[in-house]
Amino acid sequence: MVDVMSKIWLIAHNTFRETMRRKVLFLALLVFVLGLVQICLSLRLLQLANNAGEAQIAARLRVLFPSYFMYLWQQLGSILAIFLGAMGASHEIAAKTIVHVLSRPIGRTQYLIGRWLGLTIFLWLLEALGIGLALLVAEFFGVAHTPMLWLLCASFFVSTMLYSGLSLSLNTWLPSVPAGIGAFFVMQMAGSSYGAQNDPNQFVRLLAVGEYYLFPATMPVNLISSSFGSGMLSPDYGLYAQVLLENVFFAGVAFAIGCMVFSRRELPMR
Repeated sequence: MVDVMSKIWLIAHNTFRETMRRKVLFLALLVFVLGLVQICLSLRLLQLANNAGEAQIAARLRVLFPSYFMYLWQQLGSILAIFLGAMGASHEIAAKTIVHVLSRPIGRTQYLIGRWLGLTIFLWLLEALGIGLALLVAEFFGVAHTPMLWLLCASFFVSTMLYSGLSLSLNTWLPSVPAGIGAFFVMQMAGSSYGAQNDPNQFVRLLAVGEYYLFPATMPVNLISSSFGSGMLSPDYGLYAQVLLENVFFAGVAFAIGCMVFSRRELPMR
């Protein structure tokens, strides 16, 4: 068991270093600059609201600053999760470096778990950086955060884990571009059936139920807007925790399917 874990950690460490060499942190820096530009453009509106004595408008504008940072970082995390996951297995297969990795010996499932773990650690550290920056912005503008913030953080971590695992799983049998497109399609379809589950048409309801079980669940509330300012009056934490657990389960199932496919795939050894 110790030998298996050491092999997984070795793959995870190499994946983390490989991800750092892709210079994706420059993309994070670009998102940070975009957030600062948006705040600078909105400061004039905040000044006008303060001069006019519009306290409520000024308060809403201040709440938008950390919320906008959170939104940008959420999108960054999801896009990077799909992009990096879709580059996972096929990149080494095409370069034929996977032959040297699997000859150590390392099982194919161990290899995939290590890659997923390395990607997840990198993405979680990146998400933690964005959350910290948003909290600094909130502190600077005197915006209080609600307990929903910690649920929002958990949803960030679950989302990046889900979509990196899903795209990596698709990449075990699809090239990088189709795997990324497939994971992006799943992300767009998530939660698309909520409104149709109560449709009077039985056929539409059946389709909605099918979509609910085939795609990840989404939060019934906007966690970003609920994390700063006054927050919600009666949040249903049990329901929100259920959504997170469903997505963790979805990620596990998708990744397990990818492991099964990868274990049976014929790899070029020369």
